[in-house]
Amino acid sequence: MNFGHLTSDNKCKLLFAVFLSLFIIFFHTHGYMGLHGYDDIAYSRLAATMSNGDFEISDDPDTYRWGVVVPTAISYSLFGIDDQSASIPPILVSIATLWLLLMLCFKQPPAVAIIAMSVYCLSPSTIFYSDKTMPDVYVTFSVFGAVAVLYYYKFISVLKPALVSGALFSAMLFIGFVTKVTVLLLLPAFTVLFLVDMLQRRDVKFWFSSVVMSLLMVIAYFFYVKYETGAYFTRFDAIRMSSFFTVHGFEHKTNLDMVVRLTYGLFDLFIQRSMLIGLLFSIPVIFSLRKANLIKLQEDTFIAIVLVLVFLSAFFMSTSPDQYIPMPMNARYFSFLIPIAAIVGAPIIFEFLMYKKRLAWVLSGALILALVSVLNDYKSWQFVYIPLLTLVSLRALFTVNNKSIRGYVFLGMFVSILFIQPLEIMSYGRSSGYEKQKKLIKEYFNKDTGSNVVITNTVQSNLGEYYMGFDPFSSTKFISYGEADTFNFKESQHIYLLLNGFSRELSGLSVVGLPPYCRMPAEMFRQLFSEGRIELYAIDRPQLLKQINEYPVRIEFNDFEQENAGWSVAQDDIQLGLGYSGSRANRVKAGGYSATFSNQLMNIGLKEGDKSFVKSSVMIYSQDFHGLLLVIEIREEGLPTFWQAEKKEKFDQFKDGWLKIKIKSEIPDHFGLNAKLGVYVWNTGDNEGFIDDFRIEIAKLGISKTSL
Repeated sequence: MNFGHLTSDNKCKLLFAVFLSLFIIFFHTHGYMGLHGYDDIAYSRLAATMSNGDFEISDDPDTYRWGVVVPTAISYSLFGIDDQSASIPPILVSIATLWLLLMLCFKQPPAVAIIAMSVYCLSPSTIFYSDKTMPDVYVTFSVFGAVAVLYYYKFISVLKPALVSGALFSAMLFIGFVTKVTVLLLLPAFTVLFLVDMLQRRDVKFWFSSVVMSLLMVIAYFFYVKYETGAYFTRFDAIRMSSFFTVHGFEHKTNLDMVVRLTYGLFDLFIQRSMLIGLLFSIPVIFSLRKANLIKLQEDTFIAIVLVLVFLSAFFMSTSPDQYIPMPMNARYFSFLIPIAAIVGAPIIFEFLMYKKRLAWVLSGALILALVSVLNDYKSWQFVYIPLLTLVSLRALFTVNNKSIRGYVFLGMFVSILFIQPLEIMSYGRSSGYEKQKKLIKEYFNKDTGSNVVITNTVQSNLGEYYMGFDPFSSTKFISYGEADTFNFKESQHIYLLLNGFSRELSGLSVVGLPPYCRMPAEMFRQLFSEGRIELYAIDRPQLLKQINEYPVRIEFNDFEQENAGWSVAQDDIQLGLGYSGSRANRVKAGGYSATFSNQLMNIGLKEGDKSFVKSSVMIYSQDFHGLLLVIEIREEGLPTFWQAEKKEKFDQFKDGWLKIKIKSEIPDHFGLNAKLGVYVWNTGDNEGFIDDFRIEIAKLGISKTSL
């Protein structure tokens, strides 16, 4: 590739790559959403210990993810422990992947390269994780880098001789291996390419050097692990001992869950996460492939063949050697497919925008994506699929005679549509309050503020520890609500309560899931700061934490063994011989409703001004338990003005296949005592279900009058 005498077309591609690289940086500086507070904090903590020279391999699988830990540690050593230094490595790696993609598109027309780079860079999964301390950007770089090296060796002479290319190819795969062991799932794809070339006696030197270099790297790796831990395969033992296979395995799930994962489930996830554009437009190319394409491995079909092989490996191969557990349905685990699919799909998009080729396919594909996203109420319908369907429809209806106008107008519209969701993510990031809470913590808690203990949610506690540089001797200690229950507070410590709605949601807590004192802080503590969803209180006496409690005012229980006042249930819907406890259960027909507890708030025992809530649980039995919803409803003047539902998402089986649903909801303050509360199960599925042991508790928050 001669960069010394660039044509205008190549300059256009380079300028657009520079523009997207700057946009990745702009996305970080103007829309950074911060850390999630779990995995990224774990990697940051390990990187901090590594930068201090205290890093040790342990039975924690994260200690083996050097691909993300080492670059972060280097950045911490150079620039200190903060958000900016943590973001530098993933940003650089994301930009490097973009430029690798440009290299593979350099022979294509400028419009094709622009489309491919846009589909990759502006995908929500790419742009969102482009500044995050997570392994996925490194895995994407690793996999795509290996594909790029193989392509350049086969079709462009710049990466000759074979020894250099083989070393680069092995290094790329090794980066993925030391980042996330699931990259091994892609080995079948590269093994097929290896076998095809061996059968054709083609590129033998390249593959020989690749295999030798890979073996040397892996052997050296295992010897180092043996030196550090005393055993060669402690990494795999650590994974086996972790909760990964328990959480993602199908041993405790229904056969339907497995069928969904191996059929439409993953595609549905891709639609929801706006990952399907490149894959969608790749399908016409994939369908046109023949057996001869695989044998010949020609330049025009090579990337498409790689996409098929890599996709099949990732889709079907098991992550566990002991049981069949395909890669879990998490969009970021499959982000390495995005740049490969972008290259394959870009020419199809280009031909449609320029010449309306494959009109029926593109129009039907855009319509299906729009319908699926709208019917499932995916957020992506308004930001991606309806605008895309509009563009496709306009292109189908109108013909522009001027070629340059036709190309620039529709290309510009397509790229503009891809920009919508990244800009929306940026807007959300700016409104999340991440920067605000970080500034608040650094303003109130530093070396000059004495010894502090801050009670907050789990994610906020992790973030606070991160802001203190993971210093075990920091003057400020952040503890979670659970830790506060047994924490030994000292008189010399300043005690604070930090509430943050954004990090609370990341912690998986609802408002009613907070400790009682978090729901009545103004009545108990001294407020120091309040803005948006962030509040900071000083606690003058930690004993006050125990003075707020939940007091039940009404408990209802129905096991359907006898009639229960206050519950509406038809006797025809009582099933004999199928109870969870006892011999009776309530049958809930498909599309129907269960026995309902209903009463006015004033009759339940509540008074004006009470901070009250409802807790309920029910045992369910059905062939499709996902269709059963436990609902809390409040009606005023006969109209449902409050509605909340929970369904069984996780497997938690009791005896004989019965499951439990739980729900907890605060009763909004604006309801009068004449409002009517209703609690029931709604069957949204196609199969009848059964319920038993229906428990409802109405409670209120109160302050104990007992002096502590």
